[in-house]
Amino acid sequence: MKKNFNFILVHGWAFDSSFWSGLKILLEKKTFCSDVTCIDLGFFLSESKKKKSFKILKNQIFIVHSVGLQWFLKKKIDCELLINFFGSPNFIKFQNNQKMKKRVLNKMISKFRIYPDLVLKDFYTQCGLKYIDKKFNKNILLKYLIDLRDKDQEKEFMMQDFKKVSFFNKKDKIFASSKNMLENLKDKNHEIYYLDDNEHSLPLINPLKTLKLIEKSLKL
Repeated sequence: MKKNFNFILVHGWAFDSSFWSGLKILLEKKTFCSDVTCIDLGFFLSESKKKKSFKILKNQIFIVHSVGLQWFLKKKIDCELLINFFGSPNFIKFQNNQKMKKRVLNKMISKFRIYPDLVLKDFYTQCGLKYIDKKFNKNILLKYLIDLRDKDQEKEFMMQDFKKVSFFNKKDKIFASSKNMLENLKDKNHEIYYLDDNEHSLPLINPLKTLKLIEKSLKL
């Protein structure tokens, strides 16, 4: 008998819970879905008031995007399955040209302290999106950027004994994945797939394709 799953969705940097709106609608129509909860990380003031808590339930599946993985690892959550879109336990280590990426991130952090709106607009452009001005929480956004540069959660990632599936874009402008390095994260619980895309915001731009990748992960 097939299971019904409770899905918890966690967005990436500079997005809010609406990042998952299209996917949420599609998931809720599926017979294997019992419930969908979209966690908001509070990057934008209008959304931070709408934070939704979640309970640890049976048959729980987490779907994380980008720094959503960092949040997940910090929480030390146990689940049945983790589906990871473009997130890394060490942002610098698992990319091509690590030194260059660290320089870029350092410049991004420095610029964000003075011109946060310009950094957000540039980030959205690299994601293939248009940034719409709205009130944001500068301190939270900055903290996640600094953590992205400094934190190494590889040990926490490798210690997890539940199933994990990760997807990475071969042409991602935000996370330029190094296949050779990422292969070191593979084990009996972790499968990695590489997409011929450059869309760091894939779950937002193409929720239907994202749903198919989720179904692939479930092996229904």
